[in-house]
Amino acid sequence: MRQMAVVCLIGFLITITTVAQEPKNAKAPFKRSYFDPNLVQVQFRDGSHLKMTLLNDTIEVMTKYGKVSVPGSDMRRIDFGLRIPSETLERVNAAVAKLSDSKRFESEKSELLRIGEFAVPSVRNAARKPDAVAARAVLDELKQRLPGDYFEAKLHDTIHTSEFPLSGKVEAATFRARSAYFGEVVLRLDEVRTIRWLAMPERNEITVDAASYGTVAQLWLDSGIDIGDFVRISATGIVDLYPLGGEKGVYLATPNGNARVGRQTTFPAGSLLGRIGADGKPFLVGEKYEGSPGRGRLFLRVEIGPWQVQPLGSYTALIGTDR
Repeated sequence: MRQMAVVCLIGFLITITTVAQEPKNAKAPFKRSYFDPNLVQVQFRDGSHLKMTLLNDTIEVMTKYGKVSVPGSDMRRIDFGLRIPSETLERVNAAVAKLSDSKRFESEKSELLRIGEFAVPSVRNAARKPDAVAARAVLDELKQRLPGDYFEAKLHDTIHTSEFPLSGKVEAATFRARSAYFGEVVLRLDEVRTIRWLAMPERNEITVDAASYGTVAQLWLDSGIDIGDFVRISATGIVDLYPLGGEKGVYLATPNGNARVGRQTTFPAGSLLGRIGADGKPFLVGEKYEGSPGRGRLFLRVEIGPWQVQPLGSYTALIGTDR
């Protein structure tokens, strides 16, 4: 019995000595908390995604009206514009300048198609000239080859905060971040398409005016929101499909539309529709939509009524991308 007690005492003393010898400032392994206000999901330009924690306390944005410093705690999402490397831009401009040479057209077109989305802004500018037939042909082919959100990519950044969106340019070329798998890393912003903060669900309120986006022209409202894996939309409001004379207030529609009026198209008259990208297939949003319609920019419009007159009213869509 006494021998057993001695053995236990020796084991206890060894344990105390081992603990005492551990360095006081030893770093604990990094643990990611899903309540971390700086936890983000990064979408890279190649389409891949990675969750990590940003280590930048503030983000400096140069706008048309000066520099703005946005605290990380107020951030919701950044949609990065194209950051075209200078050497790539030189290649693009050289190729665009030679498109009018019929002997060089095919080789320069091939070069621009290889460069892809980085070539779009310069080719688009060239295509605006009255006699730019060659540039317009290249632009059309780029549009066919590139996904809608790649073709429509802008040169400025859009920064969504808890209060309002900003348009400008994030001044930093890199962010510091920490990944649960790769440790501390330097995040190159020219390789990033979107950064979305995960601590707060992203909810955007968009008003779709039927007089502008419910006519025969079938114009689409660019929501400014890029959809990833999932979107949740709830919509409210009333639209008058025939606001003329004594019929005013008679033929009303909700975001689900009014299926009882006249000849119907693919969707009920007055219904709220969505599509992803400039050429995406329209889908019914209605009063409530949850799903994965595809990746890219969300566009909205109101289906025209059977009389094809200008409607009045609007829908308010609350858009959440919190998955």
